[in-house]
Amino acid sequence: MRRVVRKLVETVITDLDLMWQIRGVMSSAEFEHDYLSHAKGFKGRSELLSWALDQANDKDGLFMEFGVYKGDSLNLLADLKPEVTWHGFDSFVGLPEDWSLGAKAGAFDVKHKLPPVRSNVRLVSGFFDKTLEPFLMQNPGKKVAFLHVDCDLYSSTKTVLTALRDRLVPGSIILFDELINYPGWQDQEYRAFMEYVAEQNVSFEYIGYVRTSCRVAVKLTRATERPSSTDGR
Repeated sequence: MRRVVRKLVETVITDLDLMWQIRGVMSSAEFEHDYLSHAKGFKGRSELLSWALDQANDKDGLFMEFGVYKGDSLNLLADLKPEVTWHGFDSFVGLPEDWSLGAKAGAFDVKHKLPPVRSNVRLVSGFFDKTLEPFLMQNPGKKVAFLHVDCDLYSSTKTVLTALRDRLVPGSIILFDELINYPGWQDQEYRAFMEYVAEQNVSFEYIGYVRTSCRVAVKLTRATERPSSTDGR
């Protein structure tokens, strides 16, 4: 038995892919301990989406999703809040670059085929850096009530948060689909958000998350007098 256990341990510690996964989980457990103790925990995606959406109080604001793919989460959100118009952004040709979770450039490509969506959903096709600014010009003055970030990549998330910097206000809810809990999470959506917080001098609170996934919801609270820390606070 001892020999079997030793062989199993040797296999685990020499499997770099597995150790990379473990490292992502361990760092996320530390993050949970340090920063999510006051956030509400949920068992699954649907519960978090529903609850986070209830925290969005500006019914006249923008309700947006970035990273639509086949429309599963967007249609769920549209069903949960049918009285508002949802705007879903996606290139519909897949990721523009490799992602640290293992997806290569071009992953999630649906060949420009738009998914079937609810009647209260409007799709915007194209890369974010080409479509978001024209959209905002067509919707002047509207602030973000709810933002679902399913961009996966640092670069895409950075583009979205930078473009929306004047539309994100105290009370805006941002739900990140891949903030933590996977290998290299610190360099993707999380990094883009921490940079946004520092650059725009805002404060926020973590309000909800799913312990068995990568999803975390935050609420912007107020402008600060000094740059916020970029270590997760």
